[in-house]
Amino acid sequence: MNDPPAIEGATEVTPPSEPAPSSRRPRPAAADAAVGLVAVTILVGRTAGHVALLPLRMLGNRTGRRPGESLASVGRAAEERGREEAAAVIDRALAGPLTDSFARSLAEHRVAERVASQVLASPDFQDAVRSALASPDLERIAVEAAGSGLTAEVTERVLASPEVQAALVRQTEELAEGILDRVVIRLRALDDRFTRGPDESYGGVATRGAALLVDLALANLIVLFGGLLVWLLFSLVGGLRPMWLADLLAALAWAVVAAGYFVGFWALIGETPGLALMELRVVGPDGGAPGLGRSFVRFVGLLVSVLILVGFVPMLLDGRRRALHDFLAGTTVRRRR
Repeated sequence: MNDPPAIEGATEVTPPSEPAPSSRRPRPAAADAAVGLVAVTILVGRTAGHVALLPLRMLGNRTGRRPGESLASVGRAAEERGREEAAAVIDRALAGPLTDSFARSLAEHRVAERVASQVLASPDFQDAVRSALASPDLERIAVEAAGSGLTAEVTERVLASPEVQAALVRQTEELAEGILDRVVIRLRALDDRFTRGPDESYGGVATRGAALLVDLALANLIVLFGGLLVWLLFSLVGGLRPMWLADLLAALAWAVVAAGYFVGFWALIGETPGLALMELRVVGPDGGAPGLGRSFVRFVGLLVSVLILVGFVPMLLDGRRRALHDFLAGTTVRRRR
């Protein structure tokens, strides 16, 4: 077959050659898909972040502050509200019955006592206490504390506190009552030893004598203070003259005060302060306090018994331990317990 004639002026066109085979292997479609998924995820994340931060940007624009500052203020407000709510929850829990039930359970099962006993009995705790007591620093600290002005001030404040003063008064009263009880017991033993009669419910020589001494001392104190007031009044006008008149008035004053003291206490409550200390009581035939008439007769008989002294002798012989003034007034002196 003849070749086609050549066209003048035309360049020779060479037929396209087959592409040379590439030395690299083609990338699989799964890798391209993964890259595309990552790119889409990044775009979606950025868009979601802008949407999520949009309220903060708006809040920052409204308050004139940056979103970080607004977020901090919101956080502080949330923290404050959380504290208030937590405090309210704790208050409600402590005010509820659960706290009381828990405390009662601890008390019933003696949890605190068991824990304290175990701690005190532990060798480690005992060794720690011994080492602390044996330390020379403890003595130095004690000496410095004792010599400091703070210790004196604290001691003064403690002693001046109402609680400590009340405790001291209570301790003093208890001590006085204990001493008085022992004195009464001793005197009653003397009554039972030296006074006849199987019935020991009546006051005897020892207890009634002690009560009389106390009452006479109190009556004389009243007369003394009253006499001082009268002396001060008369001293403004040059004193009381003559002297025998002053003595007579003093004797009358003593008689009036003593009569009012004994008769008044016997008639009203059946006991004087001295009898009350000895736990004794004057009673009439009906078992109650003697009336005004019996009390006055008893006082006159008491003066006679004191003057002649033998008026107390019947107490050693009578079964109900009555003295002369008791026989005259029809009274007895009984123990309160």
